[in-house]
Amino acid sequence: MKYDVLAQLYQRIPRHIRQCFVSGMVTGLVTHFYMLANKLTNWDDINNLNRPGSGDYLGRWFLKYIHKLGSIYSIPAVHGFLLILLLSLSACLILEILQIRSTTGAILVPALMLTFPSVVSTMTFMFMAHTSGIGIFMVCLAVYLLRRYKFGWLPCIVLLICVLGTYQSYISFAITLMLMGMIVDLIRGKKFPEMLKKGIVCVAVLGVGVLVYMWLSHVIYPNIDNETYGGVGNMGKIAIGEMPVLIARCYKRFLEYFLWKPFAFVTKTAKATNQITCALAVVLFAVTAVQRRLYRDVLSFGLLVLYCFFVPLAAAFIYFMAPEVDYSMLMLYAYVLVFVMVLALLECCVQDWEQAEQKAGWQRYAQSGLALLVVVTLSVSSYSDYLLTNKAYLRTDIATERVKAYFNRVLVMAQAQEGFLPGDAVTILGEFYYKDNPSSVELDVLDANSLRSLSGVALENGLITSGVRDNFIRTFLGYELAKLDWDEKCALMETEEYKAMKIYPQEGCVQKIQDVWVVKMCE
Repeated sequence: MKYDVLAQLYQRIPRHIRQCFVSGMVTGLVTHFYMLANKLTNWDDINNLNRPGSGDYLGRWFLKYIHKLGSIYSIPAVHGFLLILLLSLSACLILEILQIRSTTGAILVPALMLTFPSVVSTMTFMFMAHTSGIGIFMVCLAVYLLRRYKFGWLPCIVLLICVLGTYQSYISFAITLMLMGMIVDLIRGKKFPEMLKKGIVCVAVLGVGVLVYMWLSHVIYPNIDNETYGGVGNMGKIAIGEMPVLIARCYKRFLEYFLWKPFAFVTKTAKATNQITCALAVVLFAVTAVQRRLYRDVLSFGLLVLYCFFVPLAAAFIYFMAPEVDYSMLMLYAYVLVFVMVLALLECCVQDWEQAEQKAGWQRYAQSGLALLVVVTLSVSSYSDYLLTNKAYLRTDIATERVKAYFNRVLVMAQAQEGFLPGDAVTILGEFYYKDNPSSVELDVLDANSLRSLSGVALENGLITSGVRDNFIRTFLGYELAKLDWDEKCALMETEEYKAMKIYPQEGCVQKIQDVWVVKMCE
């Protein structure tokens, strides 16, 4: 029909883009169904169930604007779905940036992006999951506009400023994507003058974006916290003498993840696929360079090698810009582009093979074998990450149930005290250190220790501490503890009665002090 807007729009969308979007949505919904269908939480999410995440004082002043695009509540079926939707759309833009047109690429690129471990970390901070998705989408849109339009640099700068104001580490994703776009351009025949100019434009755009962001951050929040959250307030304040060490650190972190010392949660299978992926990237690059005789143009080939050399630095660039930042999986989403780049290189090779004259049988077998190895390796990598994701969700669920049971026992003991009346004020005091507390509920299952390095995955000790327990008990047990501020709690802990109390679950761990029933968790 002439006025069937959706049908006309559908027909205008290229086939590979439609395939990419569907693959992303299906993969995302299947991979993260456990999270979407339940309410799994961590220490930050439980304290932000009905409010935006940390913003201005961490330099993330743009969060308060985009958070409103989701729910005011931390609802998995809303924020989690939006994250999947936005990552699927981002994958479509990446296909255009890296000029991937094959069905294989259209299916595998979003599958890799939706299963990468950084996504499960993002999902655990559900209250701001959708803002993370918006941040990644803005990065991809910024790079796409920069490459597509003559004056695309202007919206690119604006978008990058907004990205930095959302989550600073996504600047690594932007730089890496820019570099890989130029690498593909050089492989496909673009020449040195044009690509050098593009490189300079990218550097200028990034530089202006970062400088404007830093200026705006201090205007919006003059006393931005330079220490909290790994020193994000010091972003960009780097002494020249520190640069060589910081650059080396970026390469070290990159090589550790992919080659010899990954995070503890990385299985042997995942480590093997990481190593094979790096080897395939080198092999495919070499095959492409030989097939297209790229080395004949010395300047263009030299620039190509230089851009490839910068990829590890770009992917880990947050460690250069913010030297004090904590090592977190949340900040390493740019690493997924290494897997995506292998597909872009494979596509260049396949196009050459299809256009070349008929080869000998062994050559055809070698080409088919190489292509199959790439597809199998990346598929196994994605499936391995799928298993890891759901293991993390299950372990978080177990931790939540254990902590519920634990605090239920604590409250039952408090309410069983002689003289306790309905409505009496109850508070739980004392920090909880699971290694020192004999009543620890954190028994190792599912190799929980390995999950400690997967940022955001909540184990029992992350949900039972003093900064979390009041909100946890209120939300999951429906019991309101006494509303005491920190000074009032400290005053109770300074009393002689409190100091003489036993530690839970010993007899005498509950006592009424100043009209408040106090449960003492530890010294």
